[in-house]
Amino acid sequence: MQRLKYITLWFFRIIILLVVIADLAVFPTSSGIFYEIIPVLSIQGPVYDIIPDKQPSQNNGEASITISFAGDCTFGTDLIQDKYELSFYSVFEKQNNDFSYFFRNVHKIFASDDLTLVNFEGTLTTAEIPANKVFRFKGDPSYVNILKAGSIEAVNLANNHTRDYLSQGFLDTVATLDKAGIMYSWEGDIAYFRTKSTTIASMGYSIYDGPEIAKKLKNDIKEARKKAVIVIVSFHWKKDYVNIPEPLQQDLGRSAIDMGADIVVGHHPHVIQGIEYYKDRYIVHSLGNFCFGGNPNPRDYDTFIFQNTFTVKDGVIKSSKGNIIPCSISSDPETDLTKKLNNYQPVVLEAEEKERVLDRLYEYSSKLKYGIVRNQE
Repeated sequence: MQRLKYITLWFFRIIILLVVIADLAVFPTSSGIFYEIIPVLSIQGPVYDIIPDKQPSQNNGEASITISFAGDCTFGTDLIQDKYELSFYSVFEKQNNDFSYFFRNVHKIFASDDLTLVNFEGTLTTAEIPANKVFRFKGDPSYVNILKAGSIEAVNLANNHTRDYLSQGFLDTVATLDKAGIMYSWEGDIAYFRTKSTTIASMGYSIYDGPEIAKKLKNDIKEARKKAVIVIVSFHWKKDYVNIPEPLQQDLGRSAIDMGADIVVGHHPHVIQGIEYYKDRYIVHSLGNFCFGGNPNPRDYDTFIFQNTFTVKDGVIKSSKGNIIPCSISSDPETDLTKKLNNYQPVVLEAEEKERVLDRLYEYSSKLKYGIVRNQE
């Protein structure tokens, strides 16, 4: 009996030790930045109830489904790096804690589509222990109401900030999203949602998924195809502040289409990149930042919303049409970038500013093998 107690005691000690190691393990990169090694967590993939149709009308079994995509959304900041008076928290307080403030200028766009998906880059947690890395982003769990007020129904969690507050921060974030009814996908787990009698699948992959990503991607898309008509693949990939994606990124995006994805959207560079139209499907290499609390004064304020409208009939996609909506990540009217500040409120651009961002996108796209040209989208 004593021997059994001894073995049991050491078994639980080993389990606890493994959990601690998993939460504290880091590895250095060539840039000297340390990132947490992400252990596998035993969490079921998200399953969601049918969302109500925003536009229920259909003609002869044909449905038009519009999905809006936007880039990095971080609700909070890293106060070690940024001053409080310029932070996301401070702006929120000055707006009397109004959750609708942040997406007010784009709400009409998001509310009139069938689904809005953004890259949620950070945590919604009260956890106190951060990961050992340079930037750690944390927002109060109540900030999930920013997504709801903005008519954002889905997020990608496969990125390098999801575990900024280790396992507890991640688990808190997932629980908060679940409670609020916000759909999420992460590290290949597939989220399914349904509108206009059409099932949509969303899956996400981060740059840390390693060389096995291609095999996993193929299997995941095959699995998604069993239920879904439209398959979305999100990649959090490659280098920061680079406007032309490297060949490996381009190849991976096209491979996802070859495997059966209906649209590929990317983020992580914090700047916009070009768009490809490959085999009648779009590859949006980088949407840039959007409602990004991670930097009060970023080097680039340009961003865009990409809308993909699918015409579906009898469970088959008949056409795919894109729409680019140029935006700024801040509604601060200051035009001098040395004085302009991020007020964390994206705004749709008009006139000359709109054309300027479009010119950038088409220029970057022209460097890609299947880059879009004007009037193509």
